[in-house]
Amino acid sequence: MSYPRSTMTFLLSIEELNALHEELGVLEKRLKSQESITNEERLYYIRHFWEQMRNSKTMSDLELNQCYKKILDSIIWKREDNGPPSIEINFL
Repeated sequence: MSYPRSTMTFLLSIEELNALHEELGVLEKRLKSQESITNEERLYYIRHFWEQMRNSKTMSDLELNQCYKKILDSIIWKREDNGPPSIEINFL
């Protein structure tokens, strides 16, 4: 099938469309997460995290993991064409 050149610039492959859909989903989740927490809550969690990190030598791996989860908003892994993954870490 042949399309005029100007129309071809708007056509996306299924893979490109799926990638855009996934990215939109990630952005929607991030927006909802950011809207649901106040700045005061962010500061509380960050202060609490630093206090706990001072005692991190006495914490178990599970406790450390839970502590990190409180200040992390999301971790996004992306991999293109079997290359090395890129990692995006978003904090509160």
